Formats: sequence, structure tokens, C-alpha cells
Amino acid sequence: MNTWAFGFDLDRGNMVHGRGDVTTLSSVFNRTGAELETRLGFRKGRLDGGWALLFLIEPVQPTDFIWGDVTKYSGGMMYDRDAGEYVPVIDLKRAALLNRYDNDRDSDRSLYAFQLEQARRLNVRHGPDRICKVVPCIKPDKRRLWYYEYPDSPIENVPQWTLLCRKHMKCGAVISRTGRFSEPLAR
Repeated sequence: MNTWAFGFDLDRGNMVHGRGDVTTLSSVFNRTGAELETRLGFRKGRLDGGWALLFLIEPVQPTDFIWGDVTKYSGGMMYDRDAGEYVPVIDLKRAALLNRYDNDRDSDRSLYAFQLEQARRLNVRHGPDRICKVVPCIKPDKRRLWYYEYPDSPIENVPQWTLLCRKHMKCGAVISRTGRFSEPLAR
């Protein structure tokens, strides 16, 4: 049994409750810990102790998550130079829709349709678009600001969502720093 820094035991097949950032299986498939640190936005060395791959198994509703665009924007936050601070990318999406439709009703309707599509994506349970979560063995350093622990990724096509509430997940693998998850994607 592997005791993880987050205070729970993870072994393949264990059921746990998880929340936070998730992505697609194709985004983590056949990648080493070092590659995942870059792709997903973990600080260098964060996966040195190994990592677990959790598969989302519980249904997700449109109110259960925040769309985070891609891991280029760590945790779905983008630095706004005009404001001088980080802002959620969903707020930028909302503002763009307001500019496009020039009225609240149409922009809200469009944003809701977008959120429904994202919920559909979060409910994929098989194949390369299956939703998963990478859980590092090493805890984040609480002395650092979040954007040092979770830097923006230079990779621009890795989707991310933040689950706001705990969801049932199943541990699909426990992997060493140099290991890779490379089981068939059809599972």
C-alpha cells in the first residue's frame, strides 16, 4: 500500500474522492513524470516521488466544475496585464460573449450551452478523452505562491477543468518518476 502525501492510501483499484484539476487521458498517456510536470503545470521535481492516475467515475453536472481552458493557464487563471492580476479564463470567455452578443440574455444562453458541452466532455469514461487526474506523491510547498507550485505550461493544447466538489475516482495506476501510463486507451 502506498501512503501519499495527501493523507490517503492509493493502490491500483482503490476508490477515492477527488477534486481539483483534471484533464484527458490522451494528455497524460505514455508520459514520464518530468514530461507531465511540463504538460500539466507542476513545478519541476513535484512528481519525483511518483504519482497516481485517478479516473473520474462519477457523473459531472454543469455546476460541478469551472472550465479552465488549457494548462497554458495554470488552474484556469490568466495574467491580465491591464488589471495587473490573475483572472479566471472563464471570466474572459464570459466577457468575450458579452462583446459578441451585446446583451446578457444571448451571452448567458451561449455560455450555458458552452458549459453543457464541457460537462459532456467531463462525462467521457472510455478511450483517449477519458477524464483523469494526476496526483503527485509530494505535497505542494505551502510557503510558495500557487503559481510557483503550479506554473503555466508551455504546451498549448492540454485541456483542463477544475472540479469544485469531491467526485468518486478510481486509482488506475501508481507510477514511479520514470514510469509511464501506457495501458491500452480503450479501457
